Amino acid sequence: MSEPQSIIRELTEQVANQIAAGEVVERPASVLKELLENAIDAGARRIEVEISEAGRKLVAVHDDGKGMTQEDARLCLKRQATSKITCAEDIDRVTTLGFRGEAIPSIASVSRFLIRTRPAASDIGTEVAVTGGRLLDIRETGCPAGTSVEVRDLFFNLPARRKFLRAYATEQARLRAVFIDQALAHPDLGFSLKADGRELHRLPPDGTLEERIATLLGIETRTAMRPVDYRQGDIHIGGWVGLPTFTRPDRAEQSIFVNRRPSTAPAIGYAISSAYPRQPDGGKPVLILFIDLPPQQVDVNVHPAKREVRFRRPDEVKQALRAAIEYALGLRPPPPENNPSPDTPTRPPAPPTTPLESPPPTPAPAPLRHDDLELMARLGITPQQTLDISPEQTETPPHPWKWTDAKIAACPAGRYIILETPEGLVLVEPKAAYERILYERLRDGEILSQRLLLPQSVKLPPLAAERLRAFLPDAEQMGFGLADMGSDTFLLDALPAPLIDTDPRVLLPCLAEDLATLTGAKRTDRWRELLLSSAAAQAAKGFTRNLDLPRAEALIRLLSETRMPYIDPRGRPVMILKSWRELARIFQRNS
Repeated sequence: MSEPQSIIRELTEQVANQIAAGEVVERPASVLKELLENAIDAGARRIEVEISEAGRKLVAVHDDGKGMTQEDARLCLKRQATSKITCAEDIDRVTTLGFRGEAIPSIASVSRFLIRTRPAASDIGTEVAVTGGRLLDIRETGCPAGTSVEVRDLFFNLPARRKFLRAYATEQARLRAVFIDQALAHPDLGFSLKADGRELHRLPPDGTLEERIATLLGIETRTAMRPVDYRQGDIHIGGWVGLPTFTRPDRAEQSIFVNRRPSTAPAIGYAISSAYPRQPDGGKPVLILFIDLPPQQVDVNVHPAKREVRFRRPDEVKQALRAAIEYALGLRPPPPENNPSPDTPTRPPAPPTTPLESPPPTPAPAPLRHDDLELMARLGITPQQTLDISPEQTETPPHPWKWTDAKIAACPAGRYIILETPEGLVLVEPKAAYERILYERLRDGEILSQRLLLPQSVKLPPLAAERLRAFLPDAEQMGFGLADMGSDTFLLDALPAPLIDTDPRVLLPCLAEDLATLTGAKRTDRWRELLLSSAAAQAAKGFTRNLDLPRAEALIRLLSETRMPYIDPRGRPVMILKSWRELARIFQRNS
């Protein structure tokens, strides 16, 4: 019998490159990402991008980096040829953006590819031309120092792949998103973007992230964001985060960088969603965050295109990221070691762009009315200790609240407060503002416990009883007099003062249900936050809506002193900003 023929064959380099292209070159945006990373790794100070027909016809990147010799230009077209890794151990401590050594040959295998490059120390450069993975020419040429790469007719030799490209607008948007990501990640570098002969962006080098955000995303986006600067061990979180009331329908304006690499990971998504209050409309916050940690603590070689990373200690990253966001937004008191800027908790809804004089003095606020005093008594707090709005406390600066560049314009129907600021008009919902004030007073102080006239027993379903039983010590610290009587029955003889009028037969099952949604090491803290939110909502039910100007001013002063005046404890907006620019657009005015 004849020997069976072998069915396993070694692929040619050209076919292998085209298969690799399926992993790293999905669309024109993938090409741009790889070329930009190479330019940044080459030490470029200025990078120019040119695209045509949404990248189908041309994706070109020109940089003033260190350039390549002729031999390096030849080797960069070989698979697994790289200047960034010399041994297997280097994979665990990658500090560059690109390193896999497959991007250039993969791109060249599915396009008409041209590279011109010259080191600054050399008088002559090198030009390499490749079509569909086949080397056409390599020769000496005159060119500026640095590297210029032109990728034309992407997927010309793979028509099936070309058909899967999306519409012009979609591919153009993805290209622009890649450009914006890298421009945000490296505000110290100069970038320009030209599309179909029209210049879209020209960003000078040596800028700041704040300037880049204003230029690329708009000044209105920048004014709705707060700075982040938080360190936990060897993890540093920096950047800017949007206020909870400033959301987008998707995550298109969420840029997360791990060691300056645009990245994602399950731990990151979890931390963001848990740090922000849930939005009723499903809106997503605007974020530009940098997670910096030792290279050996993150595996960047998980995804072929390096989009997803894996952390060695994901729980530490989750905790640090969530804390960083909450501190920046004022959702928890700042830690002493971070020393945030003093204006973080009291910043006005929209900071002024030009200095202004403080508004003239306003009338002194009226004393609290009976319903307010009764409500505060239920909370176990006094006006002099906490609210500080009685006329006797009048040794105050010219303006009675900390937002010195805002003034009350009106209280229409006593139901809303309109503030005038240098950036626009702010509409405040008073009851939501009152909830925020009460919530922070409760959170920052001791919650008083109040005895019931008659103890009450409440029987719970077995699973609910088991959840509540595990939290009895925490419940006692929060003002509950709660004892386990066995047989899934609990005896209640005291409640936190804000909940004294709540029916225990309704309250305890609700608390047990809330516990079912809490997981992780911080669930006790989260339950406390949830309880305080509920307490503030219950206590604010007695708030009088018919506001006059003095009471509105008193309320705004208290609101300005909270850490997070923009949302109520349940994540709903306290205020809405309509900028002058937006109002002009609504009324179809130029200014």
